[in-house]
Amino acid sequence: MKNILQTSILVVLAVCIDTLFRYFEVPVITMDLLFVPMCCFCIVGVFTPKFLSGEYINWHNIQHLKFLSMLTLISTALGVIVLGIFMLHIGISNPLKLFTGVKGGGHGYTFAIMGLTLVTTTFVTAYVSIFGKMHSKK
Repeated sequence: MKNILQTSILVVLAVCIDTLFRYFEVPVITMDLLFVPMCCFCIVGVFTPKFLSGEYINWHNIQHLKFLSMLTLISTALGVIVLGIFMLHIGISNPLKLFTGVKGGGHGYTFAIMGLTLVTTTFVTAYVSIFGKMHSKK
């Protein structure tokens, strides 16, 4: 039941965004309608008290990570942050430009919100992983 409710909310939100964008004559395509609400939900979800408390993190696994695994996680996080900043830059510099590709396309504002989601999620997860563990040791 919860999944049906979430899907219904996403569909209603997509229709509302489509109507709002058409009213203000902002170009919109299907990818924009899919990714903008999902990214907004991700950003809101990252700042929930349950996520910020570190409840989703398995501290036992983090304590027993080997050096190579930790290095891989850090380098992947840095890559995601660079990708997010790049997407944010592209989206802010050309918000109404349509970027097309083989698998689909999207407007700059979609890239901006996706970049913001990547950067925010990575930074908040890293913060909770590092400082949440320090607070739980006290």
